[in-house]
Amino acid sequence: MNTVETIEQDRETAVNALYTIHDGARVPLHADHVHQARLAEAERVYNERLAALQAEAEADRAAAEELASLQYTDKTTWLTAEELAAANGRASFVREDLAAADVDTQLNMARRALASGDKPLAWLMLRYLPQTAAAAAESVSLAAELGQVVKQLETAVMPEAQRRARQEAKDKILAAENKRVAVKHARWVANGRKGVFNPFK
Repeated sequence: MNTVETIEQDRETAVNALYTIHDGARVPLHADHVHQARLAEAERVYNERLAALQAEAEADRAAAEELASLQYTDKTTWLTAEELAAANGRASFVREDLAAADVDTQLNMARRALASGDKPLAWLMLRYLPQTAAAAAESVSLAAELGQVVKQLETAVMPEAQRRARQEAKDKILAAENKRVAVKHARWVANGRKGVFNPFK
């Protein structure tokens, strides 16, 4: 498997093979023009492999982000047929109650739904609360509180299979990002550490 470490080790091995020790000094094995050509080839292979690894990291991240988004595409699959029917029967009432309430009341309604263990109600809160409360949550603290409650609703309603898939996708996104940063750092080092390393540039 290609990693930055194996690519760097292979480059070091290739470069070291171009030298020998003579009278205690490290000297090239070949004439200068041959030596320079082979050094350049080692660098070309090194950069090519780093580019391939970066492309792989970007493809991995895109695939993982798609996998993560799929867990949210159709939230109706989070409920059984009976639960969905119950939710549909109450949807208009919940939507009206939320629309008539201020943000604090809306958040308390969502917390009561969580405490009750009523999954169809929690699902409806997850569906409508962000729409009705987001515009009214003008303060930073209320917006943060809203985000926390929405996460709690997701945890309560999302089936275990989707939760596992979402966590797997998050892990893959992190691994891809770590790979991308490792490639960027390797290039920064290879370029003589010019400037300050910035993994986000």
